[in-house]
Parts: sequence; C-alpha cells; structure tokens
Amino acid sequence: MFTTICPECHVQILIGSDPYIGQKVACPSCKIPLEIVWLFPLSLGYLEEDTLSSPSIIQVDEELHSLGS
Repeated sequence: MFTTICPECHVQILIGSDPYIGQKVACPSCKIPLEIVWLFPLSLGYLEEDTLSSPSIIQVDEELHSLGS
C-alpha cells in the first residue's frame, strides 16, 4: 500500500497498491478532488476545473467541499 499527504489539509491518504500518474483520488478528510502527478515520491496535485466534469472522477458533494475551504 502507498500513502501520501493531501496538499490541502495535510492528512495522510491511503492510495492503494498500484498507483499511476493521472489517477483521480479524493481526500477522505477535506473531500477535495486530486490526482497523482508524480510516483517517486508519490505526490498529489489539484484537478483543473475542466477535468471535474469528467465521468471518471469521483464527484464531491458541494456542501462537504465548501467545509474544506
């Protein structure tokens, strides 16, 4: 299993055993949508606005998203 840190709230995130660049994840604490941008070390970046509408991305509840701001 791989872990990394959320760039927004700094909580440790469990990624899984086979991460890949471009993999979409959501922080379990602040719910912000992120993607893997680097593998070694494992690093997350913010998703761009136009990517958020993609069907392959976990949609974040707006109420929860605003709590993380």
